[in-house]
Amino acid sequence: MAQGVTIKGRRLTSALEIALDAGNHSLVLLLLCNGYAPNLETRSPLDLAIRSRRWDLVDMLLEWGADVRRVRLSDLFDSYNSDLRNRFQALGVDLTAGHALAEALAYHTSNKPLLGFARRHREHDPDFQRQLNIALLHHTEEQNEKGVLLCLWAGADPHTPAPSFRFPNELDEDNAEKDEADRFFGSSAIEEACRVGNVQILERLCPRSVLGFL
Repeated sequence: MAQGVTIKGRRLTSALEIALDAGNHSLVLLLLCNGYAPNLETRSPLDLAIRSRRWDLVDMLLEWGADVRRVRLSDLFDSYNSDLRNRFQALGVDLTAGHALAEALAYHTSNKPLLGFARRHREHDPDFQRQLNIALLHHTEEQNEKGVLLCLWAGADPHTPAPSFRFPNELDEDNAEKDEADRFFGSSAIEEACRVGNVQILERLCPRSVLGFL
């Protein structure tokens, strides 16, 4: 059975995509029962189910072996579904891959469940701490006081240098593999607040006892 075709650059929708887009539970089940392989789709069918908030279809696709590693982390985070996020993590999905978590925390300050999730995991997973630090630096660069406060609440460290979304090369995973002497660690949120001269945000980042020495 064809799993999707591209002709002259035009993407033709597959039968499974049509069924998922329509939210037709019975049709999705019929296709899977008759040998339709979800992992041969051009795009992850799980993404379609997550975007439409059809958790029953997500459950079905997982039961039939849909590959969780193909899911777009941005779609998973945008679902605001804590149980689903925990489930995917338990299935082996790296939620910090490609700095997707940092990006979500940097660009979506309304996603408080995700902030709480990062806060709970940062103490035993340094990758989560790094994502928070990256998001904090971004909000400092944007002079977004709300974002700064939320990241601080979640445990972001304003003293630790972090790469910036303004400079993609800093975020390149190859940079992390360089020798310590050649590696660029970025700037800390405190350094960035000083650079832009935002005293209000600097006060949020530093205890008053420290500010007296600046």
